[in-house]
Amino acid sequence: MDKEKEETGKKSTKAAKSPKKSKSFFTDERIRFLTGILFTGFALYLLLAFVAYLFWWKTDLSVPDSDVVSGADIVVKNWSGKSGHFLAKMVVGYGFGYGAFFIPLIFGTIGLRLLNFPKIRLWNLVAKLTFATIILSLILGFIFGEANGYLISGPGGGQGYIVTRWMNAFMGKIGTGVLLAFLTISYLIFGLKVKPESFGLRL
Repeated sequence: MDKEKEETGKKSTKAAKSPKKSKSFFTDERIRFLTGILFTGFALYLLLAFVAYLFWWKTDLSVPDSDVVSGADIVVKNWSGKSGHFLAKMVVGYGFGYGAFFIPLIFGTIGLRLLNFPKIRLWNLVAKLTFATIILSLILGFIFGEANGYLISGPGGGQGYIVTRWMNAFMGKIGTGVLLAFLTISYLIFGLKVKPESFGLRL
């Protein structure tokens, strides 16, 4: 009986120790520090790739996607290399256009929060930057459209161009413009705390 009690006691202590190991893995300051450096470095890498894409996107389009992992003899103008050009093409060209420049800020915010930078409200900032990415893409897609293939799909990217094109067909250009203006003003008032008086409105 004593042996059985000792065995059950050992099993219970093992079961109690296992969640502590998983918890210590996620709360380990070394893991948070290294992950924070990784996110912050990736944010800088993305920002560099996006900026370079604005200058060299047309030149680097001659390199097919299949050559991204090719040898060193195939090079691109993008400062972040072939992988940076590919990511910029997907996120800027086919994605959110100029609105994609908020995405490196999202990764940078997460990285700085993991590095324990003070006064960073993570989820609040991520939500604001995510909405800014989408709404800026829609506004530019609505105003400029495809812009003769600038940046592949226009300043608003593929997302902005396709979504606003659908919205124009669904509610007309006037309805789309009113909706985008409403969303933008709502974001400025509730997200960025801009007072209604700044728009010349008195409630």
